[in-house]
Amino acid sequence: MVVYRPGSQSVTSQFFDELSVLLERLVVLSVPLFVTGDFNVRLDRDTRHAEQLLSVFAAFGLQICHTGATHRDGGVLDLVAARDDVPVSVVNVECSDHSLLHWPVVSDQPTTPSVTVHAR
Repeated sequence: MVVYRPGSQSVTSQFFDELSVLLERLVVLSVPLFVTGDFNVRLDRDTRHAEQLLSVFAAFGLQICHTGATHRDGGVLDLVAARDDVPVSVVNVECSDHSLLHWPVVSDQPTTPSVTVHAR
């Protein structure tokens, strides 16, 4: 799931409510879940909203993966969160005023067996 919350708008309770509704729909799927994007919630400065965001993620079994500063002026604005049981190593790559985040995903999803069909 990719999230973009404009930094030009104030953080509202509606944002957290809508995030929770989306996560309610996704956590029931038995697939690796990654929530990433530009949340524009300053985890390092905005304690009240950072705690709300962490609380929402924790309620759905998600942990924020450590990335370090993601903005050229410092601070963490871009996040990757994953289920507790998914090991994630996030790497920052600077390419603009925000860092590009990328991470490897290991999937043990079984391959679909091939079927040969002979028809005339």
